[in-house]
Formats: sequence, C-alpha cells, structure tokens
Amino acid sequence: MPKTILEFSAEEQHELNIALNGWRYHSVIWEIQQYLRGEMKHGDLSDEQYQSYEKIRTKLFDLIDENKAHLE
Repeated sequence: MPKTILEFSAEEQHELNIALNGWRYHSVIWEIQQYLRGEMKHGDLSDEQYQSYEKIRTKLFDLIDENKAHLE
C-alpha cells in the first residue's frame, strides 16, 4: 500500500492541525447533512421551515461539490 508523508514546518502548526483533524471536519459535515435530511423527511416542519432547511442543505451540497470534499 502506498504511503503519503506530509511535512510541516514549525510555522505551519495551523495547517498541520487542519490536516490531522480532517476526519473530524468530515464527521461534523456528515452529521449536519444527516440532521437536515432527517428533519426534512421526518420532522414536523412548517412550509417555511422546510424551505429554509432545503436552502441550507442545498448550500451545503454546493459547497461540498465546489470544494471537491465529497462525503464518500
């Protein structure tokens, strides 16, 4: 199996933290997506609430696609 080695200088601590915590960001985005889906499918939402959730969910998917950050 191929290995990838990432190297960061001492000044790049923030970038290192982002790289190390990427799976956490992925998990948060996945949970938000699942929450929105569940509320839209099973929640007792008014039409206005449903439209707001739909707008947020669409924006989330647009951002995921634009950044090539697919949740696979």
